[in-house]
Amino acid sequence: MREPIPERVVCPECSSIRKVTLSGAIYKHKAPKAEGARLALPCPGSGTLVGSARIPRRVSGFYTCTTTRRRLRSVTTILKGGNPNPAIAPWSAGRALDEAFDSLEEMDAVRGFPELRRDVRRRLQGAAVRYRDAKADLGTKVHDVVEAHILGTALPEEIATDPEMLPYLVNFERFVAAWEVEFYASEMTVANYSHGYAGTLDFLFHSPVLARLWGLPERTLFAGDTKTGGTSLNDRTWDGHIRGVYPEAACQLSAYRRAEYGWLPNGTWVPMPKVHEVGIILHLLAEDYQVVPARCDDQVYEWFRACQSVAEANAQLSKSVLGDPLTLPSSPALQEVAAA
Repeated sequence: MREPIPERVVCPECSSIRKVTLSGAIYKHKAPKAEGARLALPCPGSGTLVGSARIPRRVSGFYTCTTTRRRLRSVTTILKGGNPNPAIAPWSAGRALDEAFDSLEEMDAVRGFPELRRDVRRRLQGAAVRYRDAKADLGTKVHDVVEAHILGTALPEEIATDPEMLPYLVNFERFVAAWEVEFYASEMTVANYSHGYAGTLDFLFHSPVLARLWGLPERTLFAGDTKTGGTSLNDRTWDGHIRGVYPEAACQLSAYRRAEYGWLPNGTWVPMPKVHEVGIILHLLAEDYQVVPARCDDQVYEWFRACQSVAEANAQLSKSVLGDPLTLPSSPALQEVAAA
């Protein structure tokens, strides 16, 4: 969570106290007049971002570094573009079929009316997107609950009064108590400038219970990611994975683990701490929770880098590999050769 932006700060260039805009930039001002100078020049500290405004924000699949202005592709955008899930198409079709079965009378009524039929068809096609967006909204609220608990801050009123959120909070508190969790960071923006990506990790933590279980030093630092997908802890996909916890979650953790820098809530830029090569996925549902170990070592990171190459090719190279259709040359002689 980002700390509030201060109203006034000390300008890093001229050391004067200056007001800060709502976007976190120091107001334009003049530097103190140098001895013997006729005019005071604009201070180069004008417009400098301060506090949490220095933390890159994700916009359209990229984090823009507030210092260098370099655009770093989002980890989740990379995984979507470089590691498409083959189960998405049949799942989407299934959601459309489920809604179609509930709309048989309506579908029969519009059979002879093309305009109405198109409207119904469009609605059925969007069934998977609507379901995904609803689950994403739930996931966002659960992340807000987790973050508020970690930081000891108050929940937004619309979440605090939502009875749907209470079981998630209870199960999260059970996880913290049972695994003796001590949080190191939450919702921390991290970046790897060498490999050109950034993202927001869910949490870093210590757990003496987990450390003892794996025979590690008690103060070992682990990475964790919260997933809220699936309808049951025992629900499995056709290929044996826990529904809602998929292998790309480990790939995502590996990218966060190999980040070079992170931003504290006050906007301070710090080196990424050393994180263990196995993290956890906290599968958090209303009914219960489970802790799923996830490798995020160098081999898994190679997988992420391969996804990154594919994502970059899909986003850039794919746009320039095909040309316009060819036409036969206009010369009669060349046409005879081409026709032969």
